[in-house]
Amino acid sequence: MRGNEVFSQKVIYDKQYEKAEDTFKVTFWEISAVKMIIDGVKPSKKSVILDVGCGLGRILTLISLLASCYCIGIDLSFKGIIVAKNYAKKIKAGKFCDFIVADVRFLPFKPLCFDTVLCHHVLEHIPDDRRTLEKVVDKLKNEGKIFIATPNTHKRVLPFIQFYYRRSDKLYGHLRRYKVETLTKYLKELNLKVLDCGYYDGLLKNIVLSLPGMSGYKTHNLRNLSIIGKLNMIFWFIAEKIEKKFRYLPVAANLYVIAEKTL
Repeated sequence: MRGNEVFSQKVIYDKQYEKAEDTFKVTFWEISAVKMIIDGVKPSKKSVILDVGCGLGRILTLISLLASCYCIGIDLSFKGIIVAKNYAKKIKAGKFCDFIVADVRFLPFKPLCFDTVLCHHVLEHIPDDRRTLEKVVDKLKNEGKIFIATPNTHKRVLPFIQFYYRRSDKLYGHLRRYKVETLTKYLKELNLKVLDCGYYDGLLKNIVLSLPGMSGYKTHNLRNLSIIGKLNMIFWFIAEKIEKKFRYLPVAANLYVIAEKTL
C-alpha cells in the first residue's frame, strides 16, 4: 500500500470515528456479523483471535464476550483504537481484548501465533490485497481458520442498484469488489482449504430497512430499546433468516469465505 493511499484511507475513517460513541451501543448489522463469525469459525475458550482492520472494535469485543476467548484488534486509525479500548472497558470486556494501532502490511506478531484471523471488510481497502493476505495467513497457526468478508461484485445483480453501490464504494474508500472465485483462488494458492462461502445483506434486507424509521445500521442501546428499535430488530432478523436460506446465491451486497490453513 503506497503512502498516500494509506493516508487517504486513514483520513476517511478518522472522520467517521470522530463521531463514534464508546457507550454500550451496537448495530443489528454488527450483531449479525458476530453471529456469522462465531458460527463459522467456532472459537473455543482457548482460541486467540486477531482482527485486522478492527475499526471501532465492537464486533471483536462482542466475539470475545460471547466466546470467552482472547482477542487482539489492529487498525490504522488511532481514533478508532481509542474508541475500541473505551468500549471494551465499558462493557467489561477489557481483560479479553487488546487493541493496537498497526498497519496490516507490517503486523507486529510472530508467525503461527493465532487460531483465527478475521479480515472483515478490509481487503477492499488495500491496493496490494494478494500480498497483504499472504502476510496475514503467515500469522495463522496450522489448522487455524481465517474469516474474510468483502463487498460482492454485483455482476449478477440487477443493474439499477449498481449506481448506489458505486457511490458507497467512493464514500467508504473501497478500491474494488470481489467474486467468491477470486478469494477462494487466492486462499488455495496459500495452502488453505476453503470450508464455506456465501453471500449476505441481500436486496430484501436493504429494501425493508430503507423504509422510514427502519435501520439495521443505526446504533442501538440493547439494554433500553425503544419501540422503533424493537421493530427494527424484528424486521432485521426476519429478513436475515429468510435471506440465509438463499446465502449461496450470488445476489447479495456482501460475501464471505471461511478457510483453514493446512499443514
